[in-house]
Amino acid sequence: MNLSRQQTATLGIGLITFGVIVWLNLWWLVVPGLLISGGALAYAQRRSVNRIAEAVQLGLWGVGLGIFAIPFMPFIAGFFLLGGTSLLIRGREDKADTFVQRMLGRVRRRSSSPSVSVQQVPITQQPTVVTPTTQQDVHEPSTGETTRL
Repeated sequence: MNLSRQQTATLGIGLITFGVIVWLNLWWLVVPGLLISGGALAYAQRRSVNRIAEAVQLGLWGVGLGIFAIPFMPFIAGFFLLGGTSLLIRGREDKADTFVQRMLGRVRRRSSSPSVSVQQVPITQQPTVVTPTTQQDVHEPSTGETTRL
């Protein structure tokens, strides 16, 4: 069995997630998690073969059903909301896909940008006044020479 690097990473993340579910007794998250991740994977797969309309509909239904499968969410209300949304975006999947891609781009930029703020401080040089006591103490600084205080 020869797994690619991406398959190995996916399997590792899946095992860690399953371990956390078992450890914290979060079994109610299994079905919503599978639906959401399935919807996201279906969206990415269909989009990669340029089937945008299918990608948007599968992503909408997978992620939507996953959200409404959480026990404290009213599942039947979610089903009607998803059905209505699906009908409303029919024929406008390209616009919905553009919106999703723009939002994902914003999330990626935020996660890759450093969280440390940088403050720009201007550096200025002040001319130094030398009061020579003797002729030997007079030193003319040359260009580019730094005077230390």
